[in-house]
Amino acid sequence: MKQVVNLFLFGILFFTSCSKNEDVITPTKPVPVPVDNAGVFQLELSLPEHHAEDSLDVFITLVNQKGQAVWQNQVLRIGKTNPDSYQWKSAVAKVEKERYTMTQLVVKKANKALYATPLAGSRLFSSIQVGLPQQHPISEAVSIFKPQVIAVDELVAPVDFGYAASLFPRNGHLLAVSTQLRVGELVYEVPVLTLDLITTLASGEKVSRRIERASVEEEIRLNEKAVSYEISTSLWNVPVKKSFSRQELLDNEVIRLEAEKNRKWLSVEQTYLEVMGQWRKESETVYTMRADGQLGSVTYYQKKPQSAELQYIFSDFGVYSGNQLTGVKRYDPAQKLIGQTQYEYAANGKITHINTSSYDQTTTSVIEEAASTEGLVTDVYMLFDNGHALQYAATFSGGNKISYRAQSSTGASEGGSFQYDQHINPRATNKLFPDMYLTNVSKNNLTGRNAGYAGAVPTSIPYKYEYVYNADGYPEILYTYFKSYTNNQDLFRKKTVFTYSN
Repeated sequence: MKQVVNLFLFGILFFTSCSKNEDVITPTKPVPVPVDNAGVFQLELSLPEHHAEDSLDVFITLVNQKGQAVWQNQVLRIGKTNPDSYQWKSAVAKVEKERYTMTQLVVKKANKALYATPLAGSRLFSSIQVGLPQQHPISEAVSIFKPQVIAVDELVAPVDFGYAASLFPRNGHLLAVSTQLRVGELVYEVPVLTLDLITTLASGEKVSRRIERASVEEEIRLNEKAVSYEISTSLWNVPVKKSFSRQELLDNEVIRLEAEKNRKWLSVEQTYLEVMGQWRKESETVYTMRADGQLGSVTYYQKKPQSAELQYIFSDFGVYSGNQLTGVKRYDPAQKLIGQTQYEYAANGKITHINTSSYDQTTTSVIEEAASTEGLVTDVYMLFDNGHALQYAATFSGGNKISYRAQSSTGASEGGSFQYDQHINPRATNKLFPDMYLTNVSKNNLTGRNAGYAGAVPTSIPYKYEYVYNADGYPEILYTYFKSYTNNQDLFRKKTVFTYSN
C-alpha cells in the first residue's frame, strides 16, 4: 500500500479546469503552462477523520494578482502520506510564476462534499486558525498551501463557508416529521416546530441538538453516518419520543411521533359584545357530561333588554339508548317541552335522518354522503311542514367542513368556504348534539370564511377569528370580527371565553 501511495504522490498530476452542470463537475482539458515560466505548488491537508480511500478530489480556485480566476473550481487529487495517516498531500502542480490567492477549497468523494475551508467573514471562519483566502508567491521552488478544513455534515451548507449555495449539495438524509395527537376519536396534526434530536454515532458517542423548524412541512437533516436516532418533543403538554435505526431512516421518508391524551371537557362558554371599548356579557352556555363521558345537557342563558342579568332561556337534554344518542328534548324555564329532535342511524352508525319539532313547526331531513374530488360531500335534504324544501350540501376534508351550499325551493341560496387552524375545537371533542346544518363538527377551529348570498341578505357577517390558546391546544378566548355584507364596513366584535372542567 505504501508503494501505491508513493507512486501516486510522485506520479502524474491530474488537474483540470471544470464546468458545472447541476452540481456535477465535468473535467475539460487543462490550460498548458510554458515550461520556461512554470511555477509549482503543492497542497497539504490534515483531515479530521480517517478514510479507507487512498485518494480524494479537492476542488480549488486560484486567483492571480489581476483578480482573474486562473483555476476555477479545478480538481487536484490528494493522497495519504501513509496508509494510516490523517495527513494528505497532492503531487506538485504547475501554474505560471506569479503571486496567487486561493479562494476556494472543497474536498469531495464522488461529488459528495466531505470537507471545506471557510472564507474570511463566513459563519465558520472563526472555528479555524488558517482559512481562506490564502496567498502565496509561486516560483520554481515548491510553494505549499496548508489551509485547515472543517467537516461538511448535515448541519452546514455552502453559505456557512462563504461559498455560493450551488457549489455543492448539502449533506444529510432529509426526513419529514409528522406529529400526531389523538384526542378521543379525533387525530390532530400538532403544529410543532421545535424538535430535540439525539444522534448515536458508530463510536458510541451521542450528539444532542435542538432543531427549530420554520414550518411543520420543513424536513430535517440527519447524519448519514449515525447508527441510530432519537427524536423527542411535546405535543400539547404530552411528551413523546421515537427511536429508530439508520436502516429505518433509509426505509422511510416520514417519521411519525404519535401520542394520545384525554380530552378536556368544555363546561362553559361566555360571549361578550364590545361596546364603546367595554365588554358587555351577552350569553352563556353550560355543558354537562354524563357518567359515560357523553354530552348530557346544554343550558342556554341570554341577555334581555329588560334585565341587567342573563336570563335562563332553555335547556337541551340528550336521550340515549345505551350509549347511542337517539334524540334531544328541549325544555323552557317552566320545564315545559317546547321542542325535540330524533335521530335515525344506518348500520354503520352514521345518522341518516334528523327530524325536529319546535312549538308547532316540524322539519324532516334525509342525510346522504358521497365522495368528490375535493372531499366527502354530505347532502342534507330538508322538508318543512309549510311545503318548502332546502338542500344543504357540505364538503369535508381533513376532518373539517371546508365549504357549503344551500338552495331553497323559494329561490334563495347561499354558499361559501371555510379556513381552519390546527388546534383543537372543544365543541367537536365535546360531541355536541348534531343538527341539520352540520355545525360544531369540524375538528379544528375556524379562522376565516367567505360567503355569498342570493335572496335574503344578512346585515352582518363574521369574517375574522383570533384565538388565545392554552398549552394543551385548546382555545381560552376567541375574538370574532363582524362586518357589513353589503359594504364590508367593520361593525363590531365579540369575545368568547371558554372554561374547562378538567
